[in-house]
Amino acid sequence: MHRNLLAPLAVVLAVLVPALAVPAAADTAPPRPDAVWVAATARTSITVAWQKVPGATQYRVALSRSATMDPARVRTVSGSVATFTGLEPGTYYYARVRASDGTTLSEPSRTSVSARTTAVAKPLTAVRQDEDFVDVRWAPYAGADRYQVQSSTTADFGRTVVSRVVTGRTTVFGVERDSTAYFRVRALTVTSTGGIRALSHWSPPAAAVVPYHPV
Repeated sequence: MHRNLLAPLAVVLAVLVPALAVPAAADTAPPRPDAVWVAATARTSITVAWQKVPGATQYRVALSRSATMDPARVRTVSGSVATFTGLEPGTYYYARVRASDGTTLSEPSRTSVSARTTAVAKPLTAVRQDEDFVDVRWAPYAGADRYQVQSSTTADFGRTVVSRVVTGRTTVFGVERDSTAYFRVRALTVTSTGGIRALSHWSPPAAAVVPYHPV
């Protein structure tokens, strides 16, 4: 009789025990997106891009002023590009990317990429004028080794009379008497390939009114 009762129990255990011994499949996160770069910078925005990774359906992008990424602004996108706006001009930012399959997140990208938003050059500090010339001066801009200075007869610089690149922080323009001239400056730097790129946007224009003095 005991033998008859134990036989069905043995069958049940034979089915349940192997099933209980098999661990549940664990969620596997997508690989981390390590191919990350800065695609573009502007005065108040930075665009971060990366190479997509297998299994990811979206990406969480963090941007911070600190290399520790704390605190950080976070965006979640389905593509491979994210743009952050409303940033401070002339400020360094760090970015990291994590991949997600909609349930689990990957580890952050191995290293954070960094970039600096561009800034407006400091306003012209002095515009000295004489009968037929104007001496334009400006404050230094961090990292600049060149400056581009423009002179125009219109405030919107629709008609640029003179544009020059100088290494100092002052330059003299010849001007017509009895006229108004407008000036602006932006910071430049020499690249590793010998080219020149802008570090800043144009400064606010400064005007000089050159009086007419009859001889």
